[in-house]
Amino acid sequence: MLKLHETVQLPYAGLIPPIVADYLKKDDFLASQVQGWFEPKSFESLIKSRNFSNFQRQILVQTLTDKYTSLKLISHKKAKQQIESLASDETFTITTGHQLSLFGGTFFMAFKILKTIKLARELKLQFPDNNFVPILWLASEDHDFEEIKATWWQEKYLTWDAQSFEKPTGELSVETLQPVLEELLVSLEAMGGIGSTLKQWIKSAYHGNHTLGEASISYYHSLFAEEGLIVIDANQKIFKEALKPVIERDIFTEDNYLGQLNSDRKLSKRYKLQIKARNGNIFYLHETHGRRMIKKQKKGFKLAETDVQFSLEEMKAEIENYPERFSPNVNLRPIYQELILPNLAYIGGPAEIAYWLQLKPIFDLNEVKFPALALRFMGAVIPDGMDKKLAKFKLPISSALGNEKVVTERYLGKINPFDYSLVTETILEQYQSIIESINKKDPMLAKAFLAMKLEAKRSFKSKRSDYKKATRKGKEESIARLLKIRTSLYPNGILQERIETFLSLQLKVGLNLNRELLEVISPFGAEFCLLKAERQH
Repeated sequence: MLKLHETVQLPYAGLIPPIVADYLKKDDFLASQVQGWFEPKSFESLIKSRNFSNFQRQILVQTLTDKYTSLKLISHKKAKQQIESLASDETFTITTGHQLSLFGGTFFMAFKILKTIKLARELKLQFPDNNFVPILWLASEDHDFEEIKATWWQEKYLTWDAQSFEKPTGELSVETLQPVLEELLVSLEAMGGIGSTLKQWIKSAYHGNHTLGEASISYYHSLFAEEGLIVIDANQKIFKEALKPVIERDIFTEDNYLGQLNSDRKLSKRYKLQIKARNGNIFYLHETHGRRMIKKQKKGFKLAETDVQFSLEEMKAEIENYPERFSPNVNLRPIYQELILPNLAYIGGPAEIAYWLQLKPIFDLNEVKFPALALRFMGAVIPDGMDKKLAKFKLPISSALGNEKVVTERYLGKINPFDYSLVTETILEQYQSIIESINKKDPMLAKAFLAMKLEAKRSFKSKRSDYKKATRKGKEESIARLLKIRTSLYPNGILQERIETFLSLQLKVGLNLNRELLEVISPFGAEFCLLKAERQH
């Protein structure tokens, strides 16, 4: 059983960058970076403005049907209904996306998916005449194998020992994954009960398919098909046909680069940017060299770190005849998504929302509608006994969120509420009041007081660290115990939702986990949620 224990404001937890914090506050500075704020009233206009032709819908339905048929998933009644509904002008998608994480990925992967499902359900209540299909976009063209080759299981990493040769991860054969798979399956079988069920799902997905892309679609289908999720692998020639004008603009002009550059110049005045504007955002999927960035040269083009070259005419012919050989980078992938889906909203993590906010000018340039942006559900499951341990410090669970320095200062601030910064600033303000009151009557005296103020400011600054050391004196043991308790939320030094697997949470809570999480998730909320799980027997 999973229950909500405590909600925490995200800035307090230190889990979102300033640009996302301002987006959540609907800061006017970001108004030009979005189509509309993420709120219920925005969706009526989004629905009205989202033109998606019958031809595009037919391609989408047929391609999804073919994929689900080839993977023997189309017999699932809910999945078949969801795919067929996309043929209707009244149906729209709500989308999230991610790399091909092994065996379902971490908590936050599932959190993204379930927030997508919850929003689709909420919009159905708000607009009953429409249908809303939750979509998981698999980043099957990503070539960063290092980021997906390991999964945390029973206090250690299970690592896929293989060479990717820069190939798109969706095309990797799962044959070399078998040693890792067998270790996991043996472990699940030994657990019995729920473990045996999950073992069968994983075995069916990863033994019954040839590529990681196929296995991932099958496994996410096992996990979320009952909730209406449809999984899409967009690495298809028929989909890439729609991307050809964007590919040509990016390769043959600087328009996309200049469009984002103008956006970045504005945003960089206030924020640290998540991604860079690049004069070239298209990879080429080469049979031998893998996924390689296309580099522009004085005459023609070259694939990065290879000797493969194309003339201008050769490149035009490649785009026209083989669009499936081209792949957008992070700057253009969002546009590709919105070209092939009748999409209204994208659910992403903090880093994703941050870079999407940089991209609206490129959407406008390519005449593609920009979706609403929603922050994924964020949370952690309180480890057994953690609340009792923190109760001895008279601290809530939320006090353990943040890096070690933040957690320490939070604790010291509680036991010693004296605010050094506030008090010293007040003293300096008093000096300034004296200076202003005497300046006209006796400028020399005002100058003397100014010197006193500056000396006090220097002294306060130089003694700050000494003051902090003094407040810690005698508390080192307590701080060490507190930081040890904190590691319960940061296994292996990483925030729980980014390392612990959804698989492990299913084993702890049970196969009702999806339903219980959906009850907790707020479709329009944006907090960090601390959850308590009661072990299933």
